[in-house]
Amino acid sequence: MTKNTDQNKITMVVSVDEERLGAVIGTKGRVEKYLEKTLGVKIKVDAGRSKVIITADRNNVEDALKAKTVIEAIAHGISFEDAKKLAEDPDYILEIIDISEYVRNRRDLTRIKARLIGRKGKIKTLIEDELNVKIAIRDKHVTIVGRYHDVMIAKEAIQAICRGSKYGRVLKKIEDYKIMRDLYQ
Repeated sequence: MTKNTDQNKITMVVSVDEERLGAVIGTKGRVEKYLEKTLGVKIKVDAGRSKVIITADRNNVEDALKAKTVIEAIAHGISFEDAKKLAEDPDYILEIIDISEYVRNRRDLTRIKARLIGRKGKIKTLIEDELNVKIAIRDKHVTIVGRYHDVMIAKEAIQAICRGSKYGRVLKKIEDYKIMRDLYQ
């Protein structure tokens, strides 16, 4: 008598841009091996279709979702070192903002991305440093990784910048949040 083990497995598929497949795999399969060892999932990369397939036991759904989140973060430009916090720390979340909602044409997209980055990366770095988050800006998405409340404030700041708010107003709100956060920690 043979047991059908496929019924005890779940499969998740993550689409990854071709140019990010290498980052998802990692040097010598480092990312793949880390996820398999740490989370007890099986990772298969289908480079021909730019997909990553995650397979796990049905009783390991939570870890399969963590693996999916880590892969999505890396696929959107977050480094492996920052993305793996999503698997290790339950307080860390991933937020992906589609900034195409704020644009009418390609020129608007370029302008908004430039505003989000700032001169010499100053605005992006300021938000990252002040809120202890990591931000990646690729194509029409802004990806944020960090602790929940910090990510939500970073998301608000990014959305405000996309809507055209002045930097001073956005940075003041971040500063106010930091004061409150520090009071309650």
